[in-house]
Amino acid sequence: MTQGRRVWLKRVALGALACVPLRGLLAQQGQGRGVASLSEQLTKGLRAVTPDQQQFVQVVVLNVDQGNLPR
Repeated sequence: MTQGRRVWLKRVALGALACVPLRGLLAQQGQGRGVASLSEQLTKGLRAVTPDQQQFVQVVVLNVDQGNLPR
């Protein structure tokens, strides 16, 4: 394999890898297609069924939206 081809392959591989974390970040923040909102994820994941539990989820979501809590 020539030196030029190796450099080209490295650049292509690094370029492809650079896109991977961005997709993960967008999906985590609920901006990807078919991704449930944070409220839905917490409600279903924690199985919040009572009004008090659902209110707690809403408080957490509000604090995340305000930047008081990390996602």
